[in-house]
Amino acid sequence: MHAHVADAQIDITCGTVKRHVNATAAGVFSVAGLPETTCNLSARASGFGRAETSIVVAKGVNAFAVITLAVSLVNEDVLVSATRGIDEASFWV
Repeated sequence: MHAHVADAQIDITCGTVKRHVNATAAGVFSVAGLPETTCNLSARASGFGRAETSIVVAKGVNAFAVITLAVSLVNEDVLVSATRGIDEASFWV
């Protein structure tokens, strides 16, 4: 099952050209003016691991990339301290 990841952060590197965009609420992003070369894409979003892929940008052709982000593991540390709720007393009968 796949779902769109809203507001994913996309870093694009095409040689010396670097761009950063955010995906829309529908999980879509678009970048214009990239040079004709192979570009590396890196995507990340809160709650997901980083994913990478590459595309070839050619003149007059729209390049498409589908990037699948895996759900990241969530770890939380919880510290619990015990204290006495009632003072103890000794009773002699």
